Amino acid sequence: MPVIEQHWFPVQEPLPSLDSWFELSAEQQQHFLSFFHHPDFAHHSPAQRLSLYLHNKLMTFHYLGENLSASAALKENKGNCLTLAVVTTALARLVNIDLGYQLMSSQPVINVKNGVWLSSDHVRTLLYKPAKPGVPLLERGAIVVDYFPDAQDISGPTLPETRFHAMIFNNLAADAFIARHNPKAYALARAALQQDPGYVPAVNLVALTLKRAGALNQAQSWFHYGTHLAEPNLSLMANYRDLMKTRGDVQAVLQIERQIESAHFGNPFADLVLALEAYHHQNYKKAQRYYQRVLKQAPHLQKAYLALLDLYLQEGQYQQARQVAETAMHYAYEPDLQSFYQAKLAALSQQPE
Repeated sequence: MPVIEQHWFPVQEPLPSLDSWFELSAEQQQHFLSFFHHPDFAHHSPAQRLSLYLHNKLMTFHYLGENLSASAALKENKGNCLTLAVVTTALARLVNIDLGYQLMSSQPVINVKNGVWLSSDHVRTLLYKPAKPGVPLLERGAIVVDYFPDAQDISGPTLPETRFHAMIFNNLAADAFIARHNPKAYALARAALQQDPGYVPAVNLVALTLKRAGALNQAQSWFHYGTHLAEPNLSLMANYRDLMKTRGDVQAVLQIERQIESAHFGNPFADLVLALEAYHHQNYKKAQRYYQRVLKQAPHLQKAYLALLDLYLQEGQYQQARQVAETAMHYAYEPDLQSFYQAKLAALSQQPE
């Protein structure tokens, strides 16, 4: 990692301990354990009992985008998807249930707070069934703890615990960055990297805090470092490109844009964002390429079919438009969409080959 000169952030910010995020009050523990060990649920597996408890407890849960500890979430009855995973972890630890975490690719949730564009990842928890001799953890089957699952969500990789811990600190860093507490944001992002040195979103936040502090050379070093980590990250690369634009380095901007075009993000929704950006800049051929990349990864994504069909019609590419409409119909389960594509195909049949 690049070295940072201490004068940029001379004050050591106090940080919450990791363990404090999973602590529950004595009353909260007793409430859960009384439910878990109740005779009425004795015929259920431990994972099923925990899932039932969460289902009952969270019926009135407010799924707001707040990062809360397990205790605060149960007390205030709210929290985001990472908070739900923290609560699930805290309860699972009380009764020794093996669990894991899985990253989900979802349609981007974009928000703006204090002039900062935010995009968020989605994580869910897996409660594994009891161990059997010789059966690996990932083959044991699991109960999924999630909220608002979308049919168009795409299952991503399971996450090591260190990555989950890094996500907690990085979410807190993002909160501090939005609130313009720059030294705290920097300290929390570095804490995330202590948990997982390869976590690119934390590298992105370190670079952004340095950029805001005026340490442009150091911010550039961190962005450059992030582009060489194993997982390409669109947010980091776009922020890096923006920094080099402000520095007037045209060659660097072109190089980063080439890297973005050739990168495989492992997430069709990153390519969806790039397609929308290309369309916004009226680069329709590039938008077509990105939509095609989206559909190779997620052939069920109707938003991409509709946009690509519109682009082909706009460019007078009727044969390609027919192919898109025919393929899209195989994945269109709603009657209205089926009718839409049938009408488009009927109209396209009147056009020359």
